[in-house]
Amino acid sequence: MQAIESWARDLGFSEELELICRTLRLQSYKSIAVGTIFQELNQTDSKEILSEWTEHGLCQRLTQLSRAYHQSEGIQNSYPALLPHANVKNQFQGQLEELYLLAMITNPLTFVQDQKKQFWRRKLRLWVFIQALLRGQQFHSYLDKNLRIVARYLLIRPSYDINRWDVIDQLQQATHAKLQGIQSDFDLFSDALGHAAQQLEAYTPERSEGSFLRAIARIATGEVDSIRKSGEPEFTSYISLPHAKDCRSRFYKRTHSIC
Repeated sequence: MQAIESWARDLGFSEELELICRTLRLQSYKSIAVGTIFQELNQTDSKEILSEWTEHGLCQRLTQLSRAYHQSEGIQNSYPALLPHANVKNQFQGQLEELYLLAMITNPLTFVQDQKKQFWRRKLRLWVFIQALLRGQQFHSYLDKNLRIVARYLLIRPSYDINRWDVIDQLQQATHAKLQGIQSDFDLFSDALGHAAQQLEAYTPERSEGSFLRAIARIATGEVDSIRKSGEPEFTSYISLPHAKDCRSRFYKRTHSIC
C-alpha cells in the first residue's frame, strides 16, 4: 500500500496535502479521514464552485489534487471518506473544539428540492474550508474562533434546527442581491457575503444566529482570530487575499482592509 504522503510527493502535491491535513487536524490519523474532503471536492456542485474561483491558485490546486485522488483507486481504497452518523455532533463528541471543520464536511447537507439553495449551502461551507486553508497557508493558524463558530453552526441535522436554514437562506438572498447577477470570483463573493451578513446581523435578535452572522462578516474581512494551544499566545491579524493589490472592497467601508 502506497502511503498518501509519498503519493502526493510523487505528483507534486505535498504542500497542499499537508495544508489540508493540518487544517482538518488530521496529523495523527490521516488514513481515517483525509478522503472526506476529496469526496466533498468531487461533488458536482463543488466542482462547479471551484471552477468559478479558478483565478485563485489554491482553488486550482485543490481541483487538481481531488482529480488525482479519484483517479487513484488504490489511494481511494486506502484513505476513504468518513461515513457520517445520524448525528454528527455525537460522532465527534468531545472533539468539536478542534475537529469542527472535519465535522462540518462530514455532516450531510439536508436535501432540498430547490437546487439553487442546495448549491448555495455547499458553496457556503466550501468557502469556510478555503478560508481556513488560507489562514493556515499565510499565518500557520489552524484553529480560528470565527471559523469554529460558523462550522459548528452549520452542523444542522435533517428535520432539526430548521430555523438555522432560514437564516442561511436569508443570507443567500442578501448575498445574491449584492452581487446583482455578477459572476463572482472568490474575493468578490467574500465581500458580498460578508456585507450581507453584517446587514442581517443588525436585524437578528437571536444570540446564536447573531454570532454566526458576525463571525461570517469577520472571516470575510480577512480577520484571523487564532486559537493557540496551551502556552502559546493568541493573536488577531488580517489575512492578505491573493491578487488583491491596491483594491478596495465594493461593499465595505473598513477600518482594516483586506486589500
